[in-house]
Amino acid sequence: MFLFQRYFLLLGQRVSFRNLHQRALLLVVRRGDHIFFQLVVAVLLLLLAVKIWSALADALALRDYDLVADSPSGLHATRTARIDVGGQTIGFVGEVSPAVLEAYGVSERVGWLEVDLDTALQISHGDKPYKSISRYPSSDVDLAFEVSEDVPASVVEATLRITAGELLVGLQLFDVFRGQPVKENHRSLAYTLRFQATDRTLTDLEVSEVRERCISAVEAEHSASLRA
Repeated sequence: MFLFQRYFLLLGQRVSFRNLHQRALLLVVRRGDHIFFQLVVAVLLLLLAVKIWSALADALALRDYDLVADSPSGLHATRTARIDVGGQTIGFVGEVSPAVLEAYGVSERVGWLEVDLDTALQISHGDKPYKSISRYPSSDVDLAFEVSEDVPASVVEATLRITAGELLVGLQLFDVFRGQPVKENHRSLAYTLRFQATDRTLTDLEVSEVRERCISAVEAEHSASLRA
């Protein structure tokens, strides 16, 4: 841990950092003219930021959202996504631009999550359906796909959800990797899929069949390849 005082000019806002850890996530929440900041220690900055946004969206029952690759001023060109809900942009999630960090003498990565609550709360939300909990065990499957940088992770997720159908009870992006042996201008997206039935224990054959359908769908629709 190290102590310093720095100011960032990001998205037209002046942000003061104190007691910044070597890995930190900056949360930016807007409400009217008030802006609230919080630093969170993290190693997997982007994944943590996305997970926090997912928890917030779930709490507000904002289910119809998309994370769309974007590169607003001050944020990382390839590690930032725009948060769209019902066709409206309500914020950004990702990392601070290396150029901004270098300009202010920060050698470590800094994550970013920005949410405009005024806009978010004006969108229809709060209707949160509940489902009964299954008494039967679940089965987890990990799948990692190599896809082009042009393919949003949210689009791959949507394909997995549609293909897996009602047996899919959980889906999480747990790793994003760039570099060898992944091809240039590509990245690896790794997901954990949880399958479960409400009326029976799934057989190995059932899990294997839905797994193969998911792989085939992602490979066909997004020119992806399954990583070993």
